[in-house]
Amino acid sequence: MGAKGSKSLSKEALKTYQEKFGVTKAEIKKLHKVWLGYASGSDDGSMDLAGFTEFCKDVNSDDGNIPTIFEFIDTSGDGLIQFDEWIVFVLRAKNPSFEDYAQLVIDLYDEDGDGSVSVDEVRKLALSKAKVEGRVSDERKQEIEDTIQAIFKFADKDGDGKLTREELIAASKSDPSFAQSL
Repeated sequence: MGAKGSKSLSKEALKTYQEKFGVTKAEIKKLHKVWLGYASGSDDGSMDLAGFTEFCKDVNSDDGNIPTIFEFIDTSGDGLIQFDEWIVFVLRAKNPSFEDYAQLVIDLYDEDGDGSVSVDEVRKLALSKAKVEGRVSDERKQEIEDTIQAIFKFADKDGDGKLTREELIAASKSDPSFAQSL
């Protein structure tokens, strides 16, 4: 659950982030300063969807999934991101483990909540992203379909048309560039 009072950073929090993520105190303070620039609209130092959207656009990370990613980061489910929720996401995103990557893919794509990602779920999100980018030609749709088929041919080891957490981890370990395909 997100902690209120994200405008200040305690010594205990600094130490926790340093130990958990292997980053320096200076790096954490720098991230906190960035955070405050986007969370400045609230009294308690939390970030709403508008602030998160602005942050994503400023770091060139607007791929059409901002609301979904926002919900993923907002572990408390209160509609606001606290600094402790945001920094965990940012630091994990810098150097994600195979397990973190697999969970992120499932959290982003799994619409029916079955814990896996289907061809249709990937197709729907990929086409939505293409629409946001203004690239929905027949040629682009075919590129998307070809990419999806290649992803599933490589990673869907049991051939059921769904990627499980274990299949995503195995595919990423087998070919580290696989993570860039989803």
